[in-house]
Amino acid sequence: MTMHGYPPPVVRHSDVSFASETPSCAYFREVDARLLGESVLASEQVFVQQLYRRSESSGVRWRFRQGQHALLYFKEAINAYDGLLDGRQSRRSLEFKDRLFFIPANSEIDGFVKITGDYSYFVTLIDDGIIDQEPTIVDTLRSSSLQFGFNDPVIVESVGKLESELLHPDESSRLIIEGWAIQLLGLLYRRIIKRQSDGSEEKFGLNQKVLSLVIEGLREGIAEDTPLAQLAAMAGLSNRQFLRRFHNSTGTTPGRMQLDLRMERAANLLVESSFSITEISAQCGFSQPQHLATAFRKRYSLTPTEFRRHRLR
Repeated sequence: MTMHGYPPPVVRHSDVSFASETPSCAYFREVDARLLGESVLASEQVFVQQLYRRSESSGVRWRFRQGQHALLYFKEAINAYDGLLDGRQSRRSLEFKDRLFFIPANSEIDGFVKITGDYSYFVTLIDDGIIDQEPTIVDTLRSSSLQFGFNDPVIVESVGKLESELLHPDESSRLIIEGWAIQLLGLLYRRIIKRQSDGSEEKFGLNQKVLSLVIEGLREGIAEDTPLAQLAAMAGLSNRQFLRRFHNSTGTTPGRMQLDLRMERAANLLVESSFSITEISAQCGFSQPQHLATAFRKRYSLTPTEFRRHRLR
């Protein structure tokens, strides 16, 4: 274990090189608490770290977003959380035993945890490429929601066994943590499926910054269909995960929202410009004027010509 004494409080933009090597500034790990020491064990696709910190106030600022699935286990209890979970405000008290946190790849936490004094916790980052032969499990994990503060005795016991590997690593330790990581993803998959079946899986959306970026992308691409993959890339999510979170945030689909934006733009051009219906159709992403007319009549119960005449009276 590497001990660093008692440095002054610091916000660490990257606790470990694993995070700093991520090729996107959208990924971060920030904890506003004094770092006392750490132990690290890593393979190509799994990173395990035990951190020792000191909290000098009742609330610790915590910001987290990584491109790998993360499991955190706190050896000391966190009493409460107040902040954003994937862009949605959350304020919750936690039971003494609720010390596990599963953060799917590209999910985001930005808030305050209530924990005092000296404490230690495990951070595990897992690249799901380690189970790429199981596409159903990969897709389910990527599209799942945050599980913030839960208890699972089997997972807790398995995490506890990692401590001896961290403190006394040998030539087999990397193989052991990779086997453990595969088992962990399987256990998390089972938990997610059970939560989905009993209706306890929470619905998280896009954070406001990402949602605004996506909507602006839809608006800028109004003259042509914006590919789903392009929108998902803006959010750093898979297509399926993006669609679910977009719907949770807006209650609609990207395609439907883009149609709404086209209708809004067409209505403004009909009133504020002298462009012909054909020109407006092209500017708003309709291949034919009759396509605009059909959509316009459905929305406003008027043809574009009737709408223009009515508004210009």
